[in-house]
Amino acid sequence: MTGSRARVLAALGWAVCTVGAVPASAADPAAARALARLRKNLAPLSDLAAEVTVTTALKGFLTEQVYRQRYAYAFRRPASVRVDFREPAGRLVIARGRTVWVNGKAAQGPDKPEDAASPLSLWALSLGGPALDREYAITSFAEPAHQRLVGLALTPRSGGATAVRLKIWVDMDRGVVEESKVFGAEDALLSTSAVSRFARLAGMWLPVEITTLGCEGRCRTVVDYAGVRVNAGLSGSLFTP
Repeated sequence: MTGSRARVLAALGWAVCTVGAVPASAADPAAARALARLRKNLAPLSDLAAEVTVTTALKGFLTEQVYRQRYAYAFRRPASVRVDFREPAGRLVIARGRTVWVNGKAAQGPDKPEDAASPLSLWALSLGGPALDREYAITSFAEPAHQRLVGLALTPRSGGATAVRLKIWVDMDRGVVEESKVFGAEDALLSTSAVSRFARLAGMWLPVEITTLGCEGRCRTVVDYAGVRVNAGLSGSLFTP
């Protein structure tokens, strides 16, 4: 799993308000209740802005390398995202649904960010979940290690070399995702993400620090959201390439 994909999946807590729009099977009332609770927590959200720092540590045999990215992040319902990179500088990504522009040019093929292509990506989740609903079945499960949480499994409806399966654990009291795990081929664990810090803003619980472990424990990525502002009335011009 690339660092890019891991960061997006770590950001699931920000985008999960849109997962709540995915209809759960009537045969699985627990999944329906969990999705409804997630939707209720973030229902008041119309826009969000934050300064994001992503710190990734890669462990070698004798050494450890640390990389850092900083960017200004903005989200506006129903499907607009802006990522303005500050460190390293010089890259502006704007997405409206699955249409993505990089530095003002429409991104296609290999130039399109990997995050924009995945149905589990922030871009796809920001759509309100139609692609997720088409491509993944959502069911609930119970697990002794997470007794106070409701587990949801997102399973691909069709296979493929790049298909991944996702498990998330929902805190029903706050209406948030506390932990997620991503599985690849033959159920190999690709990454584990957990929210280490939440903030309550405008009546909503929001994740402000998320840690992802991958590469069989050799990669550790921490995503920190600072200066979070919600419902500030962000202009649509921010999301115009």
